[in-house]
Amino acid sequence: MKYTIAIVDDHPLFIEGFKSYLSLNEKIQGIKTALDGQQFIDMLSTTYEPNIVFVDILMPILNGIETTEYIKTYYPKVKVIALSSLESIEHVEKMIDAGVDGYLLKESTPQEIDKAIDAVMSNNNYFSNKILLSLSKKTVIEKGGTGRGIHQVPLSSREREVLAMLCKGCGRREIAGKLNISERTIDKHKENILAKTGCRNLIHLVVHSIKNELVMIDSLLWY
Repeated sequence: MKYTIAIVDDHPLFIEGFKSYLSLNEKIQGIKTALDGQQFIDMLSTTYEPNIVFVDILMPILNGIETTEYIKTYYPKVKVIALSSLESIEHVEKMIDAGVDGYLLKESTPQEIDKAIDAVMSNNNYFSNKILLSLSKKTVIEKGGTGRGIHQVPLSSREREVLAMLCKGCGRREIAGKLNISERTIDKHKENILAKTGCRNLIHLVVHSIKNELVMIDSLLWY
């Protein structure tokens, strides 16, 4: 399957560099760009609806949060990946509330960008490793690293294993292989975890789990 991509960012030099990199990906067949959210929204129509849009957060006229909200309201099939130099919990949560499918830092490696594209096109969510690390460190500082949250939600030992691996960015096939259980069982565990935590999707679950210490901080520091 070939993907169409849009890049929405108010820094022309960054756009050109990122566009050049994406053009090397054989799965991508078309790339369009916009300098702010409103310009991109004006491009959207019945004849143009990209598979993925990379959105900066701080932009003039219409910022990334507002742009994401519009896209997810009127073009819900479009996958949105935040691409920003910001890694504050506040901005991460606002983008999650807006419906973002992934969150990358502009310093992300090419491998991480490719992984994020594959993840969202497989209807999964993707968090930058450094975002997870940043969230983890801030949780330790703000809460003192008590680990108490692990006992606040009635997760089974298997569900805690699955949750930790989901927070690390592991896919259902990888988790099933490591735990020697079926992918269907993984889906059921994920469904139960989301229900017990009250989270809407995986990306929301990751932030919720880190902030409420449902996973041990050390288990996320895998690189």
